[in-house]
Formats: sequence, C-alpha cells, structure tokens
Amino acid sequence: MHFDALCTACMAQELQRMLCPGRVQQVVMPDAQSLGFEIYANGARRQLLITVNSPLPRLQVVSYKLRRGVEHETPVLLLLRKYARDALLISIVQPVYWERVLYLNFEHRESGATTLVVELLGRQSNLLLMRHDGRILDALRRVAPQQEGQRALLPGAVYALPPAPAKLAPLDHGADDYYTTLESIVHSPGRLWKVLVEHLAGLSPTAARELAWRTTGDAEAAAEGANLLALAEAIQSLWLPTQQGGWHPGIARRGASIEGFAPYELHFLSSFEPAGDLSTALETFVAGLATREPAKVADAYAGQRRAVAALVRKARQRIERQLAALAGDEPAPGEAARLRTNAEWLLAFSSQVEPGQQTLVVPLDEASLLIELDPRKTPFEQADQWFARAAKCERAARWIPQRREQLRRDLEFVEQLAPI
Repeated sequence: MHFDALCTACMAQELQRMLCPGRVQQVVMPDAQSLGFEIYANGARRQLLITVNSPLPRLQVVSYKLRRGVEHETPVLLLLRKYARDALLISIVQPVYWERVLYLNFEHRESGATTLVVELLGRQSNLLLMRHDGRILDALRRVAPQQEGQRALLPGAVYALPPAPAKLAPLDHGADDYYTTLESIVHSPGRLWKVLVEHLAGLSPTAARELAWRTTGDAEAAAEGANLLALAEAIQSLWLPTQQGGWHPGIARRGASIEGFAPYELHFLSSFEPAGDLSTALETFVAGLATREPAKVADAYAGQRRAVAALVRKARQRIERQLAALAGDEPAPGEAARLRTNAEWLLAFSSQVEPGQQTLVVPLDEASLLIELDPRKTPFEQADQWFARAAKCERAARWIPQRREQLRRDLEFVEQLAPI
C-alpha cells in the first residue's frame, strides 16, 4: 500500500482539525528516520509521528507515547528543540494538492516562525526545517546538487519544491487541452491503472486501481475502450475531497487479514471497514503488517456478501445520479410565468419590432420591462418558442417533485439493504 498524494491531502486536513493550534510540549526521535511530537491541542495531548523510513513514509497521530530511540542527538533534533518545542503549531498545509509534501508551520515566542517540510517521496523522503524567508536551517538527509538545476537541500540554501512531473493534473485546471490529453490516455495500450500512473500526477498504484475499478468495474481492465466520461467522473469523485473535504478513511480486510488502507472507500479489494480517521486506519494497518496473523475463522459467505454489497452500491450510485440530473432539469421558480409574459408582450408589440432588434422595452405603470430578443427570429417565431418552453417548464414543475420523491423512497430502500 502507498501513502500517496490523496493520503497526504486527507492527513493534512485531519491533523489541521486535530492539532492546530497546538502547543508542542516535546520533540523526540523514535529512530534515525523519524520524528515524534507531543502536542497539546483541543484539551488533549496527542502524539504525532513523522517517519521517512521505508517502506511506508508517513505522518499520523498514534495512540501510544513516542519515546527517544536514538543514542545521539542529531542537528535536526537540536534545531527542532530550539524552534519547535514550546512553539505553537499554527497550520498544516499541502502546497500542491497532487504532491506528497506538507508544511508544518510553527510560531515560537522567542525564535519566531519556522516551517518543517515533510517530503514523503519514497526513497527520496526527507524532513527539512526552514526559516520564514525560505532558507533551510537543516535537513535530515542533506543533498548536494550533482548537476546544474538540481535542488540543494543544505543549510543556508533556499528551499524549492520537488520538480513537477511532466504529467496531467488530476483535476481540470482550465487548460484547453485537458480533456484531449485525458482522452489520449484512454486510448493508450496496456492496463488502465498502469497508464494512469504513468500519465496522471499524484497517483499511486492503489489509487490508480481504484480509479480503474470506478471507471470499468475491473481494477485490471485495459485502457483502450474505457469510457472517457466515466473516467473523468471517477477522477473527480476521488480528488474533489482535496478541495472540499469529506474523506471516508478505512481499511480493507480479507477475514482477519488487513490488505490495505485509504482515505476513500476501496472497491477493488475485499470488504472495506470505515475508520474514525486516517490515523486510526494507518495504525491498524501497520500493526497488521507487524503481526500478519492468519484469519482464525474462514467466512464461507464473504464472496457472496461482497457481490451483494457491490450491487447495492451500484444501485445507490444510479439513484444518486438520477437525483442530480433532476436537479439540473428543474426550472427556476416563476420561469414559466416569465416566459409567457415575455411572449404575450412581444406579440402585443410585434408591429414595433424592427428586423435585427435585440431588445424590447415595454412601458408599465411603475417601471419598464426589458425583453431580450433573438435578432435572427421574427417576433412570432420567438413568441412560439417561449410559449413552448413555458409549457415544458410547467410540465417539469409538476413531474419533477413526484419523480424526486419516488427516487428518495428508492434510495431509502437501498440504504436499508446496505448492511447485507
């Protein structure tokens, strides 16, 4: 499993809510590649673990007390004791939503403002303490540039984010060729999840397999022939919480064995078990990695249960899409009356409308009514069109509430089947 950009975004929001603002009471190094912070926030002491140790670099709140695990104090630890201990943790920010980088911003009453940069980049993961002007105080792993243009992660150097990959941003960033590029991805040879990892920024194999499942119903499906709109919708559903919140973290189980974790529901693995927060899911997953206890009791009906749950999930998604479509088709209040009024006044003043005229001003008792015209149509053609649209709006106003109520009853029925 992977602590990817989506996990990073979820954890940033989770820790911001849980720890900020919080007073740092202690800083320790549980091992040579990890930092531990005891933070008092919201009336409780919490233990924040940050590790760049392979195979799972991550940060999380843990339920146990973090203790010193190194024999000698390192320069980074000494600096953190000066700048972060007794400081306020003000905010936790993900500077680029598809990057595995976080800024932990501290404010010390004597030492001023500093930022701990957490780079969760696999084998290149690192921890850096940065001054308010962007210059590095020190790094857990110092990196001297080997060639021109390479980042220098050394004391005194100006910090720069990791180079952006030459990949498509996950969310539509407004570029004219966004969907053209996404369509070219769909036509690439190979499995869809591998193609997505190769061409879409911020995706781990776990997230890519989930996207393939949400697009095609098969995590191992081929890219060729995948529906572009279904893929775009799946990408939006996975990434929009990075902008709006609303994560649903949990773990995937196969019996008593834990297969993975994620800040979103994993469909392509076995049964998904929601967790209270991502930190809890991570701690459960890591504990499972350490023990690897086999399931004590086999569940003979697990396969059938997953199949039924998948059908219920698809039914719920279909109803929710229909409800969303109804909302888009529902006319605005008073729209039918407005169209009829405009059509009637246009017919009444049709003899005064010149060819190509774009507006008609109708004098009323207390004010004037401004009617926008289509210069390509005659007044009679325009009025006929408005009368037809008004009738359609009236039919929709009668039919849509009835259909919405029926769909809501269907959704309630499907929700009752969800625990199966």
